[in-house]
Amino acid sequence: ETLQFNSSVRNAHQGMDDLLGSGTSILDGLRDQGKTKGTHKKIMDVANMLGLSNTVVRLIEKRAFQDKVIMIGGMLLTCVVMILVVK
Repeated sequence: ETLQFNSSVRNAHQGMDDLLGSGTSILDGLRDQGKTKGTHKKIMDVANMLGLSNTVVRLIEKRAFQDKVIMIGGMLLTCVVMILVVK
């Protein structure tokens, strides 16, 4: 039973490492692009051409930021829980 528990914890830990690695590489990729301002302007132009109002685009951007904060918070909380479980 203890062996199975240790195996499960190890698998969960490995899964979290993979998830954190993926998230880190995605954030690094976005940071390395350095094109967010130009991309933002292009998105606004395309959105206006499609008839979306600036308000809708801003709401979408706000939601994307909130989702990012929730994701990072969840990742940190999961890491803390995993550390507490392992100890």
